[in-house]
Amino acid sequence: MRERVKLPPSKVVVDYLIRPRLDAGSYASFEPIMDLNRAHVVMLAARSIIKQETARTLIRVLEDVRAAGPAEVTWDPALEEAYYNLEAHIIKKAGPAIGGQMHTGRSRNDLGAALTRMSARSQLLSLATLLHSLREELLLLAETHASTIVTGYTHMQPAQPTTLGHYFHAVAHALERDELRLQQSYEVVNRCPLGACAFNTTGFPIDRQMLAELTGFSGLVENSIDAVASRDYIPQILVALAILAVNLSRLAQDLYTWGTDEFGWLEIGDEVATTSSIMPQKKNPITLEHIRSKSSHLIGATTAALAAQKGVPYGHLRDISLESVHPLREGLKEAEAVLSLTTATLRSLEIKGNVADKRAAENFSTVTELADVMVRETEISFREAHIVVGSAVSELYARGAPPTDLTIQLLDRIAEARFGHPSGLSENSLRQALSPAANVAIRRVRGGPAPSEVLRSIEASRKRFTTQQTWWDEQKASLEAAQRRLDAAAASLAAT
Repeated sequence: MRERVKLPPSKVVVDYLIRPRLDAGSYASFEPIMDLNRAHVVMLAARSIIKQETARTLIRVLEDVRAAGPAEVTWDPALEEAYYNLEAHIIKKAGPAIGGQMHTGRSRNDLGAALTRMSARSQLLSLATLLHSLREELLLLAETHASTIVTGYTHMQPAQPTTLGHYFHAVAHALERDELRLQQSYEVVNRCPLGACAFNTTGFPIDRQMLAELTGFSGLVENSIDAVASRDYIPQILVALAILAVNLSRLAQDLYTWGTDEFGWLEIGDEVATTSSIMPQKKNPITLEHIRSKSSHLIGATTAALAAQKGVPYGHLRDISLESVHPLREGLKEAEAVLSLTTATLRSLEIKGNVADKRAAENFSTVTELADVMVRETEISFREAHIVVGSAVSELYARGAPPTDLTIQLLDRIAEARFGHPSGLSENSLRQALSPAANVAIRRVRGGPAPSEVLRSIEASRKRFTTQQTWWDEQKASLEAAQRRLDAAAASLAAT
């Protein structure tokens, strides 16, 4: 297969380009390559491109090699890569006259393109399972803490009381969109390039649709140049994973903040923490630090994949087929780590709701509702109420006084001075307005923090979640059905 060149690959080519791929990929790619070989032989026989007895011999040899496994193959760097090594092994067993016909009507280019897509779809299925575990945990936390009062922040300053369930459900919504992006990526990935050959198809009457059906692809990459040239799905997957990781980095940062002594709302479990070599009291939330930081690796992988493709001719080149694919392998590992670490950390959380509730009552986050109550119960406009309440809060801050020192007398004095009339608010309405629980309970608007609304919204999320889970189950079932079709076709051919 190196007849065009007179010398074997140099040591530097072997060490940096060939052996790393053989060492990393020969065993992992063995089964997919064997499936592609079997599918191709079945198709060649069905289209009468090779004789039936030739196909029968080839299939039997392929099944023997497949049963023996990759350990029986001699992986020789001089043969450049896994496919050539397997082909040489098959030719050795079947003889060159028979074994040499297996490569009729195909190229390493479309074969490699198919292998990359098959690997990517398999990894996406695995990641979807991890994402489902994380989403289930978030929805459970949201449901459990639908009534757990915490302070909501804007600009990292106390803003309004909300619930921890409302917060966790917000993150769950983000992950729902992340999963949609992964579904879209899978649909793009799961298209078959087989039959494109080098880039220009072939004069043999091959059946591309049959190849797609036997290998589990949902359709074809129609244009044969596009079939071998396209790797745009690589950055598409990585962008989806980078956005997912960035979303989780934001969750990690919030948990990191809320677990500090200054906040004290929660504590991560001992099983996801480390200690200090010098400070006996330390319990370090290292998983949150890694979750937060690993998004940078996925952003880097996305950039690397795009940079490897930028300005490259639209055809088959190693820049595209190998270098631009390399970041995907690293990105998938990082995504797996982020999802697994986040789920483990969430499962370990100890929520200290009494601390969070007390803070919400003490940090003036309830005074938006006070202004709203003034509008609802008096003739004052919202802007006037905002001025009165803001002035009162400013006075209390200046004195270092808590919200409990906010009185009707103070509000009336400010209202008289600014607008010539008292606030018109009752003592009972004032106290109710300053209650964090009452603040939350009244916000029953769709998507709001009222426990009943959070629980309703969670139920709707669960239904959408089930729909997405079912979609992935269908993709997996489709691949399993294709595998059964291929096995049956190969068995039938071997028996003829």
